Amino acid sequence: MKKDEKYAGNMPAYFFALSDLAISIIFFYLFVILLNIFLYNKKKLAIFIPVYYNSPEMKSKSEEG
Repeated sequence: MKKDEKYAGNMPAYFFALSDLAISIIFFYLFVILLNIFLYNKKKLAIFIPVYYNSPEMKSKSEEG
């Protein structure tokens, strides 16, 4: 237990802040992707994921519809 406590004490504080930041960024992009799926017909949020909408699969689907 003492070794674990010493290791936790030596952990830099910014490591925990960076992990929280990374988790928040991941959830933000998941939220944006879900919004893109729900608003696909309106195409209001195509700015956030231009690669997704410029792919040939999405172009063929939009041309058919």
